[in-house]
Amino acid sequence: MRRATAEPPVEVKLKVVVDGIQPVQMRLHKSLRLWTFYADLEESLGNLESTQADYERIMEIRIATPQIIINYTKFLEENNFFEDAFKVYERGVKIFKYPHARDIWVTYLYKFVKRHGKEKLKRARELFENAVEMVIICLKLFSQ
Repeated sequence: MRRATAEPPVEVKLKVVVDGIQPVQMRLHKSLRLWTFYADLEESLGNLESTQADYERIMEIRIATPQIIINYTKFLEENNFFEDAFKVYERGVKIFKYPHARDIWVTYLYKFVKRHGKEKLKRARELFENAVEMVIICLKLFSQ
C-alpha cells in the first residue's frame, strides 16, 4: 500500500509532460478509495504514528472528505488525543464550507461541549458563533 500511494518519481512526471499521456501512477497516488483503505489497514494493523501519518498525508494531498476528517478525529479520541482531535476539527472546518462542513461542525461542537462542559464556556461560545456565522455567510451567497 505504501508503494501504491507513494508519489510518482520525477521521471514519470516528466514523461507526462513530454508524451502528454498520464500513466496510472499519476492517478493512483491520489485515489481516495485507495487512501481510505490504507487508513483502515493502518488503524487495524499499524501503530498510532503510522495511522496519523496516513491521515495527515490524505489532508496534505488535498483528497480528504468530511467523513475522513471525522474518522481521523474519532481515531485520535479513541487514543486519548483530544486536543489533537480538536485541532483536526479546526482544520476540517477551514477546508470545507457549509453545507459540506455541517457534519464536522456538529460533531466538533458536541465533542467539545461533552469534553469541556462548563470549563471553557468562552471558547464554546466562540465555536458556536463561528458555526452560525458560516451558515449565515453561505445563505447570503446562495440568496444572491
